[in-house]
Amino acid sequence: MRVLFARYIEDTAAREWPMMAHHTAKPKVTPMPLAQVLQLALSLRPENPGQETAQREIVSALDAALDARRARITSAYRRLTW
Repeated sequence: MRVLFARYIEDTAAREWPMMAHHTAKPKVTPMPLAQVLQLALSLRPENPGQETAQREIVSALDAALDARRARITSAYRRLTW
């Protein structure tokens, strides 16, 4: 998961932020590394309540990250129209 998160961060800084600056970013397209992390998290088979809680928290954090991403891109587009 760490490798996928690192890839997402690198891709965001190198590609998505410049796309946001040029108003070409697409908020409905989930970045591949985040999609892969989500897929990995959902494929885990928890063996005890602690692992179930950890899995639920990982998925919740990913959902929050995707919501924040959409909000950043939407905000970038709104600044363009004002």
